[in-house]
Amino acid sequence: MITHIPTNKIDLDEYIQSQGGNIECDSFREEEKKQAKTLKVTCSCSDAACKLTLKEYKQAKKLCTKVLDIESRNVDALYRRAQAYIDRTILNPY
Repeated sequence: MITHIPTNKIDLDEYIQSQGGNIECDSFREEEKKQAKTLKVTCSCSDAACKLTLKEYKQAKKLCTKVLDIESRNVDALYRRAQAYIDRTILNPY
């Protein structure tokens, strides 16, 4: 059972390392699974925003697609993926 809920990607990475890099999802309670899902979506959307700023459009699109696989109506991911497609097309029209 988790005694400390990771609240950001760094905490999550540290927690995973402290568990030997292997976490069984079956050992999580429903509330913990929901929190993990929310954290994953939030971190991936933030990471995608950073990738857009760095003009790494392909990586931003991949991150947004991963979020949309989890939450198909996530507005941030839809918007950022569209930005990645548009910016990539403008810079690389062919």
